[in-house]
Amino acid sequence: MDEIPLNLDTGTSLRISGGKFKFFKGSFYVELNPVGTPLLDSNYYKNSGKFIGVFDAEGVLEQRIIDYPNQLTNPVGHIIPANYYSFDFSQDKMYICFPFEKFIRVYDLDSNFDNYQTLPIPRPDNIELDLIYLPNKFYPSEIPVQDRKISARVSDLIVQEDRLFLSFVINDNQNNDRFREFTSLFQLDLNEMKWKVQSELIDSFDLGMFVSPSNGSFLYLDASVTIKDDKFINFVSTK
Repeated sequence: MDEIPLNLDTGTSLRISGGKFKFFKGSFYVELNPVGTPLLDSNYYKNSGKFIGVFDAEGVLEQRIIDYPNQLTNPVGHIIPANYYSFDFSQDKMYICFPFEKFIRVYDLDSNFDNYQTLPIPRPDNIELDLIYLPNKFYPSEIPVQDRKISARVSDLIVQEDRLFLSFVINDNQNNDRFREFTSLFQLDLNEMKWKVQSELIDSFDLGMFVSPSNGSFLYLDASVTIKDDKFINFVSTK
């Protein structure tokens, strides 16, 4: 096994778990973490600064790009910290989505990442994309997992040829009998700029989490691994 040591700058580390990572055209794009500021700290997103590090094939940090949105760096209330966003690349562009912005940012890779174009996201009635604010600071030990009001997240963003896929994770914030998460898939035709949106939310413990399109089907990894012995990869037909 070969190793590539990452040359992190002072005051920067990587997230212990859940951090985003991509490899594209010889560069590593890695989510960075501010040393000394835990995720539960209200200043976490602000202290992160430009939170994606671009490393070359030798692990040398070439640049840091993209600040968290103002909704996270200067929130109007308390939120449950989470990895809300996802990103991907196609040709000479970077696509990144924070669902509460209600659009996808599109950056030119040859730019300085100060400006971006936007692709508006459809807003179906059964999905709330806004951040959910809490009356007090969130402490995991004080709120059982089934009672947590968690905002919508983008579990994955995939650009494949002329199509873009957004996979959302939506918590059941109405019922607290047990912890439930639903999944919803959006598809954008990048040629015609037309969206297709999954009409009904699906319990992720029944179907699994979206992985990628595959030969005319959608590939899901069965998420029910903790409550049954049989595991599945589910292929959902698009016809």
